[in-house]
Amino acid sequence: MPTTTEQLQAALRQIGISADNPQDFFINGYSYPEGQRLALPYDMVLAADVNELNFLAARLGQLDAAEIAELNAALQNPKSGFENIGQIIDFTENADYYVHLPDVHTAAALGDYYLNRSGMVDMPQEWKAGIDTAQFGRHIAQQEQGAFTEYGYIVKSGDEWQRVHEGQPVPEEYRVMAFPQPEVMQDEIKTRQAAVLTAEAPQPQPVIPIDLNGKNNAERMKEITDRLEAGIQALFESEQYKAYLTAMSKFHNYSFNNTLLIAMQKPDASLVAGFGKWRDDFERHVKKGEKGIKILAPSPYKVKKQMEKIDPATQKPVIGADGKPVTEEQEIEIPAFRVVTVFDVSQTEGKEIPDIAVSELTGSVEQYQDFFAALEKASPVPIAFENIEGGAHGYYHLEEKRIAIDEGMSELQTLKTAIHEIAHAKLHAIDKDAPATEQADRPDRRTREVQAKSVAYAVCQHYGLDTSDYSFGYVAGWSSGRELSELKASLETIRKAANELITDIDGHLAQLQQEREAKQEAEQPQEQQTPDQTEAPALDPAAEPVVTVLWSESPHLQEGQTMPLHEADALFAKLDAEYPAGMGYDKTKFHIDFTFRGQPDNYEGRQDFGDGDGSLIQHIQSYHEYYVQDESWKNHVIAETGLEGWEQDKAERDMLLGEFVPYMICIAISHRWSRKPDGPCVPGRN
Repeated sequence: MPTTTEQLQAALRQIGISADNPQDFFINGYSYPEGQRLALPYDMVLAADVNELNFLAARLGQLDAAEIAELNAALQNPKSGFENIGQIIDFTENADYYVHLPDVHTAAALGDYYLNRSGMVDMPQEWKAGIDTAQFGRHIAQQEQGAFTEYGYIVKSGDEWQRVHEGQPVPEEYRVMAFPQPEVMQDEIKTRQAAVLTAEAPQPQPVIPIDLNGKNNAERMKEITDRLEAGIQALFESEQYKAYLTAMSKFHNYSFNNTLLIAMQKPDASLVAGFGKWRDDFERHVKKGEKGIKILAPSPYKVKKQMEKIDPATQKPVIGADGKPVTEEQEIEIPAFRVVTVFDVSQTEGKEIPDIAVSELTGSVEQYQDFFAALEKASPVPIAFENIEGGAHGYYHLEEKRIAIDEGMSELQTLKTAIHEIAHAKLHAIDKDAPATEQADRPDRRTREVQAKSVAYAVCQHYGLDTSDYSFGYVAGWSSGRELSELKASLETIRKAANELITDIDGHLAQLQQEREAKQEAEQPQEQQTPDQTEAPALDPAAEPVVTVLWSESPHLQEGQTMPLHEADALFAKLDAEYPAGMGYDKTKFHIDFTFRGQPDNYEGRQDFGDGDGSLIQHIQSYHEYYVQDESWKNHVIAETGLEGWEQDKAERDMLLGEFVPYMICIAISHRWSRKPDGPCVPGRN
C-alpha cells in the first residue's frame, strides 16, 4: 500500500475471493519494508478497513525518516492517546505537535541535553558539573510530561492538534474497496426485483418442532438448553442470521432465548400465544394437526429459609445474647423456568383479529417527518445533515458526540442511515478520559459493525423499511473462533438495543400523534360545534393524575391510550386478575402525569399482567416496598453509588410510598364511591 482497486482485486483472487463478495476476508497482520519500521498498534490495524489503511499508507509516504521516527515514538507513548487509524493519519498534518529527541533514551541523557546542549540553561560550567543529570532529567520529564521510548524521548510542543481527517470519509481516490457490480449481477438483481413484484404472498412455513423426551421439567430444560447452544453455533450462516434478526424484529420484547427458539422452529412467526389464550382472549382455535412451538416461561417458586434478622433502624444484623446474629424464617422467591408450548397466529382460525403488522414505510416514506422526529428524540446525541464526500451515508462522531447524515439522500436511505448511526451511538460511545480498563471493554471494530448493522436491520424490519440491500455474509468469519459466551453476549446486546430503540420510537410516535390530534382539535373552528354536541371532558393532571399507555402486549390496551387514574387502576386490576394462569405475562409500559406540591411531575413504570400485582396503584406500592426492603438491591446500589446513593434511592422510594401512593389511593377511592373525599387529595396529607 498504497494500492489500486485492480491490484487489490488481483490479490483477492489469489485467495479465492471475488469482487462480488469483498467482505469475506479479514486482516490478519501487517509488515513493513526492511529498515523502515512502523510501530503501528497491531490490534488497531486488524480492526481497520482496507480503505483506511490505504489512505494511511499514502499519507505516511509523505513523511521523511525523522518524521517516521517521531511518529513511532508518539505511538509508543501511552500518554499520546492514539485510538484509531484516523488519528494516526492526522499525525501527518501535525508533525510540529511533538518535540522529538531521537538520541535521548534515559533520564541522565535528557538531563545532559537540557544542561549542556539545549542552550536553555545559562550558568557557569563549574556549577553544571555539580548537577546530577539523571535527577535533573527525571524532574524535567515529570514537569513537561514527556516519555522515554524505544525511538527516543518525546514531549508535546504546546501547539494545538489539528483534526483534519479523523471521523471523515476516506477520499475517493484511496477507496479501493468500492467494487462495481458486474453487468450480469445488475441484470440478475433486476430479474429478482421483477419476480418479487409479481410473486404471490408466501405460504406460512411449517413448524420445525423441538421434540423433548425428558420425564420432568428439569430434564426438558436441559434438553432445550442444549438445543439453544447448538442453535447459537449454527446461527451465523448468512440466511439463518437474517431469519433470526427478522424474528427479533417481531418479538423484540421477548428474551434472547425465546427469540432464538421461535426463529429455530418457525422463522415466519408473527404473533404467538398458548392454546388457551387463543381460545379465551382471541376466540380463535388452533388448527387440527398443528405442531406447537416450544419456548420458556417464568415459573418461580417460593421456599422458606433461615435468614439473618435485620434491625429496621440500623439496617444491620440483630445480635443475640450469645453474640451471634439472630436468624428468622423468611419466604424467598427462587427464579426458575419451564418449557411451554405456543402457536403462531397462522396456525389458528376463528374470529378476525386486528392487523398486527406495523405499517410499512416505503421509499418516499409516509409520515417521514414524524418518524425522523421520533428518531431524533430516541437518539442519545444530536443528528444533523451535512455534505459527506466519498460515498459514506453517515457517521457517528465519537469525540464530538454527534451524528452526521449525508444530504440529498432518499427519505428511506436517510432513515436507515440514522438508525444505523444511532445504534453506534447507543452501543459504542466511550469516554476518552475513562480508565484504560474501561476503554478495553469496548468491542473491536468488526464486532461494533456487526452489532450496529444487526440492530439497524431488526429495527428496519420492524417498521417495514426495505432491507433487501442488507448482507450478512461476513458474520460467519466474524463469529469463527469466538467463545459461545462471547457470541451469546453480543447477540443479547443486539436484542436489548433493538428492543430499546423500537420501544423509544413507538413511544415518541404515539406522543407526536397525540400532539398533532390535540393541535387539530384546538384549531377546529368553533362554529363547527353545535350545542347538542357533548364532548368528553379534557383530562387535567392537576385535577386527577392522567395515565398514558406507552406500549402494551395486552390486546385490551392501545399505544397512546390515555385515561384518568381511577379508570386505569380498575382496568389494570381486571386485566391482571383475568390473565390465564401459566401463560406468562402481558407487559405494559405506562406513564402518569400529575401535579405534585403545585408542580407538574410524572412517573413511569411497567406492570406485567398475570404477575399477581393487582391494580396499578397496588403494583406501584408493592414494587417500591420490595426494593426498600431487599438487601441484595441495597448492596447493589451501595456498590455502584456508595452509601449516599442508597440513602437517596431509599428517600425517593419512601416519598413515593408515604406521599404519592396515598394520594393516588385517595383519588381512586373517591371515584369508586362516587363522592368527593372528606378533604382534598393532597400528597403527604392523606
